Amino acid sequence: MSRAKAKIQKNVFRLAIIAFITAVIFSFQMQLLAIKPLLHSSKSIKSTFSIAGSSVTYQIIAEQKSFTPPSRGTPSPGQTEDAGGRDDCNKVTLPLVTMVPSDKELGQGERIQSSIGLTFHSHPVFWFYIPELPSHLRKVTFRLQDSDQYEDLYNQDIDLSRTPAIIGFKLPNTAPELKLDTSYKWIVSITCGASESTLSAEAWIERVQPTNFTPSEQPDDQEVQRYADNGFLHETLTYSAIHRSRDQRHTDLWSNLLRELHLSAIATESNIQPVGFNLQE
Repeated sequence: MSRAKAKIQKNVFRLAIIAFITAVIFSFQMQLLAIKPLLHSSKSIKSTFSIAGSSVTYQIIAEQKSFTPPSRGTPSPGQTEDAGGRDDCNKVTLPLVTMVPSDKELGQGERIQSSIGLTFHSHPVFWFYIPELPSHLRKVTFRLQDSDQYEDLYNQDIDLSRTPAIIGFKLPNTAPELKLDTSYKWIVSITCGASESTLSAEAWIERVQPTNFTPSEQPDDQEVQRYADNGFLHETLTYSAIHRSRDQRHTDLWSNLLRELHLSAIATESNIQPVGFNLQE
């Protein structure tokens, strides 16, 4: 009996050791899983850029969350892309398009703006895509209108160096500033030929004061993430483009942002042209 009892005790001791080792290994794996996101999120790169007349330094996020469109819609449906080309533009393969949220992918039917583009800047940057055009067509017209009478508050012709291109147009400080809690319509158009027919696209923008954070002169990566989380489309696009121009490791972040806006067809477009500000400053 004593031998049998000793054998049983020995087996129980072995099982206890195996169980203890298994528990230690499992605990170690769980700690690794918990630490891994922190390791990724801690990777950042400091960048300095100039916009709205001031220099800003902040850290670029290493992993960016999804852009969250605001819950509010648009004052009236905004046709974000041109329906089709004619005259000198009849060979356009992709439409002229404003870079705003839509429920349809670019090139898969008429895109209607699904939510208003928010900004907290008085003179923000407006983003749009110009398709490949004949070499003699190198001018696009930008117009900003009020939401009541649709009267032009500002307009400017923009020269294009080459197409296709993604254009970031900063509203000049000499233009009327966007008022808080006011919606505006903006339009981009290209005259296609002697008949003066045009390609055009439009979108809506509203300037609002952030309620759960205060933009600083030196925003860090978490603050830029809050821009995306709170639907500040124009600032999210602008800062993402600046980061992409300075560090190619951020190319995927920029491309993913465009895909979230259902702009997959232009997500890899490398020709990004800033107008009124410098991506490299």
